Amino acid sequence: MVVGADGKTRRACRSEDSASLVRMLALPSEDLPKNLREMELPYPEICEILLERRQTEFLINAYQQSSDARVRSYLVSRVLYYIEEPAVLAVFRAQLSEEEDEESYYVANYVAKTGDTKALKILNCHYYLYPVSSVQWSDTVELFGKFGYRPAIPNLIESLDAASFNLVDAAEESLEKLYPDSPRKFESLEAARDYFTKRAEEERKREEVKR
Repeated sequence: MVVGADGKTRRACRSEDSASLVRMLALPSEDLPKNLREMELPYPEICEILLERRQTEFLINAYQQSSDARVRSYLVSRVLYYIEEPAVLAVFRAQLSEEEDEESYYVANYVAKTGDTKALKILNCHYYLYPVSSVQWSDTVELFGKFGYRPAIPNLIESLDAASFNLVDAAEESLEKLYPDSPRKFESLEAARDYFTKRAEEERKREEVKR
C-alpha cells in the first residue's frame, strides 16, 4: 500500500502481476474488508500498466473468461481497444452484438475502424444510444464518412443539430466525404442541413426508381 498526497491509501500496483491487476478491477469498495474500504484503487493506472505490458493473449483470455461486466468493460475500453492486433480483431468480431452498453460500443467501434460493414451497421442502428461521451461518439461519426457508409446519412444530418460542437463537426465532415461535390463552406448549419437533406432525398428517389 502507498499513501497519496490526499492522504488516501492506494495499492502500489506497478509491481503486481497482471492477473492480480485484473482481479483488482472487480473489487467494488463495498466488497473490501472494513479496514480497506477507504482504499482508492487506481483503476486508470491499472489499465495503463496492463496496456504497457501488452500481454495480448493473457488479456484476451481474461476478457473471455470473465463474467464480471465491470472487468470486461475496463479491459475492452481501457486496454484492448488500444491494441491493434489481428488476435484482438478476431475476438471482437465474434463479440459484435446489438447491446447498447459500453463494452459493446467499444467492441463495435474497434471493428468498425477496419471498415467492417457489419460493425458500421450496428453502430448506425444504435446511433448515439451508447453510454459514451459526445467526443468519443464523434470518432464513430467520422468512420461513416471515412468508409463511405451511406445508410448513416440520415443520422449524420440529424447530428448537424447536436449540442456538441465535436459531433456537429464530425457529422459535417463525414457528409462532405459522402458528397464530395458538396460546398466546403456553408453560411450556417441550417444551410448545411437543408443542402444535405435535399441531396439525401434526391438520392433516395433515384434508388427507388432503380428498384
